[in-house]
Amino acid sequence: MQRIEKVLEALGMLYEEKKQGITAEEIAYRLQSDRSNISRDLNRLHKEQRCYKEKTRPVRFFPCTHKRVPKTGVPKETPKMVDMDKFLKRNPSLFHQIEQGKAAILYPGDGMHMLLLGETGVGKSLFADLLHKYGIQSGKLAEASPFIQFNCADYAHNPQLLMSQLFCHVKGAYTGTETNKTGLLEKANGGILFLDEIHRLPIEGQEMLFTYIDRGVFRRLGESEKDHHANVLIIGATTEKKDTLLKTFIRRLPIIIDLPSLRERSIEERHQLFDTFVQQEVDQLGVPMYFSKNALKAFLHYKCELNIGQFKADIRIAFAKSYARFLAVKEDYLRVSSKDLPDYIRAGLLSNAAHRQMWSKYEVTNRQAIQYLPSTATVTEVSVPSESTIYREMNTRYRELEQNKASAEEIQKAMEHDLKTYFKLTGEKEQLFCNKENLIALVPDNIIKELEKILRHVTIKTGKVVSDKVFQMMAIHIYNLVKRSQQDHVLKNDMHEAIIDKYPEMYGVAKECMTILEADLGVVIPEEEASYFIMFLMHDEMDAIERLAKVQVIVIAHGSGIASALCDTANQLLNHEGAIGINARLDEEPQQVFERLVRYIKNHQITDDILLLVDMGSLTTFAGELEKLFPLKAKSIPLVSTMHVLEASRKAMIGCGLREVYVETLKVNDYMAIYQYRKEVEQLQI
Repeated sequence: MQRIEKVLEALGMLYEEKKQGITAEEIAYRLQSDRSNISRDLNRLHKEQRCYKEKTRPVRFFPCTHKRVPKTGVPKETPKMVDMDKFLKRNPSLFHQIEQGKAAILYPGDGMHMLLLGETGVGKSLFADLLHKYGIQSGKLAEASPFIQFNCADYAHNPQLLMSQLFCHVKGAYTGTETNKTGLLEKANGGILFLDEIHRLPIEGQEMLFTYIDRGVFRRLGESEKDHHANVLIIGATTEKKDTLLKTFIRRLPIIIDLPSLRERSIEERHQLFDTFVQQEVDQLGVPMYFSKNALKAFLHYKCELNIGQFKADIRIAFAKSYARFLAVKEDYLRVSSKDLPDYIRAGLLSNAAHRQMWSKYEVTNRQAIQYLPSTATVTEVSVPSESTIYREMNTRYRELEQNKASAEEIQKAMEHDLKTYFKLTGEKEQLFCNKENLIALVPDNIIKELEKILRHVTIKTGKVVSDKVFQMMAIHIYNLVKRSQQDHVLKNDMHEAIIDKYPEMYGVAKECMTILEADLGVVIPEEEASYFIMFLMHDEMDAIERLAKVQVIVIAHGSGIASALCDTANQLLNHEGAIGINARLDEEPQQVFERLVRYIKNHQITDDILLLVDMGSLTTFAGELEKLFPLKAKSIPLVSTMHVLEASRKAMIGCGLREVYVETLKVNDYMAIYQYRKEVEQLQI
């Protein structure tokens, strides 16, 4: 950042702090720079109309966001602070970006289209939403003007479907379109269309979008003559660098706003964000919160790779864990200390960054914790708004566990497990827990490309688009399918007939996919695979109650965190919190482990059949004992490994029955034996 931009940023920050004109000397002290250079930069900014000054002694400078009050006559009524101004107060380093956004919204005519640049999690969608609110509050947009969001990456592998979503289609535009459909561009008429990951637009989509931007008209997919008009401001967003984007993008989205990452923000601003997010949670719960100084330091200094999105999610997770303890042990307040934080946040305590001036206000009072009090709710009663799904669910869960006579320790552990599941399934961290790099580590690239090919075929035929989770499951399944065919293993599916009877239309599509795979991969695929394909393709639409079979995978292993680590690895790779780990101490008697298992099943109300993956033979007897206590079936497999947990979880996810999950997981031993045998043969040949 050039010095003049730092001067402008410092001016905005100091003005927000002092609410009066700022002198060159004050900015020079803040930036530790020469006063004459700062004065020269301020006068240049004034000349460029990026700030203004009052000729007092000393001369005082003001940011452009400051409203001038006439020196004579009756002062004008101070305008109400709009959302964008409140945002600036919390994020003073975004002064320049906010000025750009305001200028684009207020530009004569319909405003100027914008492109937001920035890493994942810097707040591009939030910034776009604030611009929409500013447009309404400034009177530029109507009160009911729409704000439509669309992520181009969700349909990047299917250009036709993507363009249909954006520009709508007419009946018969492509295979499977039986009715006319209104597109997002029409729905956004009179407002803003926010296109996230805009660089993922296919060439055809770019051309149609550019036609709209240039001429204000568009055509529906399948039309060749009729033009449609819309009045929409386009805000694009991308994680790509500016120099990698096409010049056609830059020309048509002339206002480019680069949002900084969290690591580029000042420590004071990060502290401001922390206070804001913490206060939101405290107000929502109506319970005081105490953050230890070390916990606060850790949050302000840890490496937050996914920026503000992750920062806020990590704070929420800390709150949720503290709330679980608050309910379990009936404390009067919430508290978070550094030992409650995960290792990657606690690593912030090792940061070399020194900010003595900021910390001095805590040291001078010798306080070991920073207190946050509710500003809207009473302290004596826990008040949970209806929209706080996580806290409402935790209260319900607590009452269930208490009715089952669970101890405080068991309640806390059970709720922490539920929290982990919640945050992964709802994507609170705004990140994929199984990304493509992880998948490539398990599945060859040619299998992934082949899967993309057959899924394009499925979408063209049916209009169906599978989720990332199903994509990952199918990739692993096809990889194992190829290995089985090479070893003449046939995978039986006891539900084959029931599935094809339930989904007859998908059966033909599944058979076509199998034909493509056979031709491209040179393998013979058995008939039963069609039902597996259907289960994958329909997975996202099958309600949990409708699943044909249910199996709960539970891993029990001796040693500190062994079972949990095996489950975490499999759950992360499959992007699904399916496997449960129970860690057994080395000196713990089998009966004690079994009693803990029984309590877990009762407290979590598990009614599915259970597959136990254990490390030692003494634990294999648990399956038979469970069948005596509960109305379910159970089986166990010893010598558990990551591959066992992965295969069992994958089969359970798609609704396979216990017998099938058990048999297929046992085959992992065969694959491992064959692999080891081949390695030994290769070594002998060297």
